[in-house]
Amino acid sequence: MLPALVAAALALGSPGISRAQEQPDTAPEVVSIRFDWPVGLTANVTASQQRQREAAGKLSDFKMEAAYRLDVAVHEDGLLIASSDYRISDFSSEPSLAPLGDLQTQLSEVSPNYVVNRAGELLELQGLDELVRRSRALLSPMLDSLESLSAEAASLIESMLSERYFMSRVAEDWNAIVGLWVGAEFEVGAIYALEESEPSPVLPNVLIPFYYEFALSGYAPCHESAPPRSCVVLEMVSYPDPDEVKRLLSDVMQQIAGQQLAGQIVFEELEVENTVTLVTEPSTLIPHSVELARAMVGKIRVPDGEGGEFRQVDRRSYRYDYMGKR
Repeated sequence: MLPALVAAALALGSPGISRAQEQPDTAPEVVSIRFDWPVGLTANVTASQQRQREAAGKLSDFKMEAAYRLDVAVHEDGLLIASSDYRISDFSSEPSLAPLGDLQTQLSEVSPNYVVNRAGELLELQGLDELVRRSRALLSPMLDSLESLSAEAASLIESMLSERYFMSRVAEDWNAIVGLWVGAEFEVGAIYALEESEPSPVLPNVLIPFYYEFALSGYAPCHESAPPRSCVVLEMVSYPDPDEVKRLLSDVMQQIAGQQLAGQIVFEELEVENTVTLVTEPSTLIPHSVELARAMVGKIRVPDGEGGEFRQVDRRSYRYDYMGKR
């Protein structure tokens, strides 16, 4: 729902979105963002993923570097955005997180492909059913123990292995490079604010209010040898309502822990910030780099008293090197 709403609201003067800062009296520079990926576009993509978590005085982290090939082909509904030749070049973590590397390697063999229409709208993820099947197979030891969990906990874990959940997670990348921006009109340097409620990916019947800020902050070269104004820098920051997120996470934790701990697992403080920074060609939305980050800082209270403050930062970045000059 959000990408369509943003595309409509980010037209200058459109109702439902406000400019969060005043601009000078000089005539504003306006940039139109359009989608126009050509058939035959091919890129080598370098991907990086990193997580850092600090809790109870302990620091844990992992980092993964990978690469894959991206190809754009004709599809009966528009375009097929296919990824192939996925390979992990580096994985480092503390020993307890080492199995994540093996899991990522095996799941990369069934990376879904995007089907989009000519307007850039995501229609389908080809191979999503196989990704879900492979994930369930790899996690079968955990699934075998579901019978010993409460009905609520089993239902929660099942929802996190559903096609709907995987669709929402994988679609984040497409929205970051196209879905959030296509059709928008930006004044350079202006900040636009939008409030919208979004369903939780874990509990789809729960709506969480979000506050969004969007901006075209300036120009940048698309790559080292490109002209200085060949690309634009698009930025998005979002903040979920902290009280709603605290309540949601407390409910999730209690479902996992069981009713005997109801009311005893409490997120006393929680702040979440999501950011997207995209360097892209405004006339086509062909991306050259994108970084997605999520930072969580909070304080949790649990029955054994261990709880306390925690901090977690997740980052994902992608760099696109196109075959042939762009």
